[in-house]
Amino acid sequence: MSSSGANWISIRKYGVKAGKAIGRSKEASDVNTALDNLKVAIRKSYDKQMEDYGYAMPEKIRNQVLGLEKGAKSLVEYIDLHNQQYENRVGVNTTRTTFIRYKLVKERVQDFLKQKYNVSDIPIRDLTPVVLENFYLYLRKDCICENNSSMKTMQRLRKILCFAKNMGEAMAGPYQSFRVHFDSVDREILTQEEIDAIYNKEFITGRLEQIRDIFIFACYTGLSYIDVSNLREDNIQEAFDESLWVMTKRSKTGVKVNVRLLDIPNEIIDRYRGKQKNGKVLPVITNQKMNDYLKETADI
Repeated sequence: MSSSGANWISIRKYGVKAGKAIGRSKEASDVNTALDNLKVAIRKSYDKQMEDYGYAMPEKIRNQVLGLEKGAKSLVEYIDLHNQQYENRVGVNTTRTTFIRYKLVKERVQDFLKQKYNVSDIPIRDLTPVVLENFYLYLRKDCICENNSSMKTMQRLRKILCFAKNMGEAMAGPYQSFRVHFDSVDREILTQEEIDAIYNKEFITGRLEQIRDIFIFACYTGLSYIDVSNLREDNIQEAFDESLWVMTKRSKTGVKVNVRLLDIPNEIIDRYRGKQKNGKVLPVITNQKMNDYLKETADI
């Protein structure tokens, strides 16, 4: 039978060794022509996959020959579509920091595909549990990420695949065989003596002094990095007790938070008052740079 199902021949008239119909009848000729066309289509699909990806998958060849892959998008295409939509949510129900992390997912995926398979993209239906496992190992070994950081990236990739399914993409669920798991972390708590030692330390560079001040301010107020970054002068208000308070909302949850400012965070605010752009309170830099400089501070 041909790929279109139009040509049939009795099994008795088919030569297994020759791989074609036996005889010179029109029936045999039609079947052999259909088989030749099928071989050409298979070979074309195989060569195209080898040229594009450096490897070929039998299931993908079958789907292409049978016309089952029409309209299928690639993994990076869906990442782009997801990120375009996600960027529109920045400032509405998400933050630019989280959006940047999704952009990093794309960079990681493309670098991984180039290193592992020598390709820049793959059809999204080729994203198997094995590919996911290899991507996780790439994050751990090549990007030198801890397990929990790697798993955060895997979670974001899973959300992108859910987005693809919601867009109507018919694909198997590779995460059914890949378990996202986080290690429990015992976070050490700084003592008051340690906080005082950091605050009173004199640094050679103004850069590290700024990082120190932002970190100490966060320690005293309990505000997260993104909440300190978004803090503006109109969020600092005098309350019923005639003391200055931070009055804002948590960036991730929208929950109101009021924090009374003690002497040290007040000193830090006065140090930078009126010197920042857009009415911001403190000179906060990117989270990644902040963490790098905090490590440098810890070494000192």
